[in-house]
Amino acid sequence: METTQQFQPTQQSSGKSLLPAVVISILVTALTVGLGVYFLQKVQIDRLKSSYENEIRQLKIQILNLEQTSQNTPTNNNQGVVDCGNSYDCLYSQVSGGNSAKVTISERINSLSLEEKSEVKVEPISNQFQVLMTVLELKKFEQTQPMTKSIVGSVSESCPQIVNNLSSIELTSA
Repeated sequence: METTQQFQPTQQSSGKSLLPAVVISILVTALTVGLGVYFLQKVQIDRLKSSYENEIRQLKIQILNLEQTSQNTPTNNNQGVVDCGNSYDCLYSQVSGGNSAKVTISERINSLSLEEKSEVKVEPISNQFQVLMTVLELKKFEQTQPMTKSIVGSVSESCPQIVNNLSSIELTSA
C-alpha cells in the first residue's frame, strides 16, 4: 500500500519566507535613499566650498588693491590731517590743495649732541595758515671725536686763541 502525502504550504510558513524579502527590500530602499541624500549634500557642500573660495580670492584681491592704494597716497588720521611722513613735497601739495597736513622729521644736531624728532603741522584757517611746530623727542648722543694727530690741532683744542698768533708757532720746537 502506498500512501501519498500531499504537502500544502500553510500561510504561516509563507509569511515567514516573505519577511526576509521585505526586510531586504526596505534596507535596500533605505540605503539607496541614504546614499542619494549623501551625494546630493556632498555636491551642495562642494559648490558652497567653491563659492566661498572664489569670494575669499576676490576679497584678498580687493584687500591687496586697497593696501597698494594706501601706500601710494598720504593717510588721513581721525582729525582730517594728512600724514606726509617726512616728505615736504607732500606737505606742500596738500597745503596747496587746502588740506591740513603734517610731516615728522628726525635730525641730529651735532653741535648740541642731540637728536631731535619733531612735527610740523600746517592747517588752513580762513584765508591763512596756522603752522604748529612740536618737538616730539630729544635724545642726547655721545659724539666720538677722532683723536687729533696734528700739533696745532691738539694745542688748539685746549687753547683756541692760538690761531691769532700762528706765525710765532712756525719753525718752533718744544
